[in-house]
Amino acid sequence: MSTLNKGGRPQKEETRKQKHRLVCYLNLQESNEYQLFLSNNPGSNSYHLKNALLSYIGSSVKQPQKINKNVTAAFNELNAVSRLENQIAKHLNRGLKLDGSSTIQHMKNQQEIKRIINQIKDLLIQ
Repeated sequence: MSTLNKGGRPQKEETRKQKHRLVCYLNLQESNEYQLFLSNNPGSNSYHLKNALLSYIGSSVKQPQKINKNVTAAFNELNAVSRLENQIAKHLNRGLKLDGSSTIQHMKNQQEIKRIINQIKDLLIQ
């Protein structure tokens, strides 16, 4: 029987609330190797351990990879530059002409957009 949750966050189903705690002990060498693995592969401890466990038991279920913080920062930077480009486009759509400094800013924005897109591609390939 469900209770009415007035104006609050919806309650989670019981099946979604279950948590399982997994503890493993690593010696110094294993710990160093795991830390090296984590530095080369984005994601949380929980993400990697869950995928390792699912792979070990033969499950075909894989968690989707979470986006790295560096990729998120690059997307935010791309968003900021894109807003500048939208302002220039609105200016041109009103039939106005660009002055010299606006033209230079437009060219810089285009180069910056290309640089950020290449940066995002490089981060996603890693």
